Amino acid sequence: MDTIKAVLDTVYPGHRLEHTGALPHSGLVAMFSGPFQQALQGGVNDYLSFNQSEASAPMMLCVFLVPVLAWLAFRGGWRASRIDWVALGVLAAGALVFAFLLVPGWDRVAHLLLLDRSTTRRLRLAFDLLNVVGFAVVAMRLDQLRRRGPWVPTALAMLLAGGATLGVWAVLRLRAVTVIDAAHDWRLIGLLLVLAVVFVARRFVLAGAAAFLVATLLVGLGVNPLYRGVFE
Repeated sequence: MDTIKAVLDTVYPGHRLEHTGALPHSGLVAMFSGPFQQALQGGVNDYLSFNQSEASAPMMLCVFLVPVLAWLAFRGGWRASRIDWVALGVLAAGALVFAFLLVPGWDRVAHLLLLDRSTTRRLRLAFDLLNVVGFAVVAMRLDQLRRRGPWVPTALAMLLAGGATLGVWAVLRLRAVTVIDAAHDWRLIGLLLVLAVVFVARRFVLAGAAAFLVATLLVGLGVNPLYRGVFE
């Protein structure tokens, strides 16, 4: 009976608690592996996680737009009356998620904020929502200002997007070259992601949305909306 109980026993999401700073190195790599996620449709998830579902991650558009959001938040200076609190709120939300994933030692605070009710790998779904909000805030604020984002934060955003893709490639080249081999279009997807960041930062919103849409479709079209292979 004890054996049967051990097999059937589980921890339901409402009772499961995650510790702060518990994301492993492979989880951090997986978080930024969006351009390489074509490999998951071929069943290749080496090093990223133990299955395709746990290895899946969003394109981190909101993270790459951080320099532009920071410029929008503080372009009027550090006086409270001049800070763009909406842009700062997006930055704070992303920083909070990263802190929970990477910084240990504040479990009680995280518990009060209910952050520990999800696993570290699934909590990165927060960046899906932040992608939408961050994109919208940058586009709206630049439209209100009737100007394009400055080249310095735009260049920093571009370097973040390109550097993250190359960094993931370098790790996978050492640890899981099979993922690179199975992700046939990662170069094109990475380029489209960089272009999306630049277009949004420079207020070419439609072009940015189109580049981001094509990049995400190249990665996930077979899963959503086609659901290819799900019922096989």
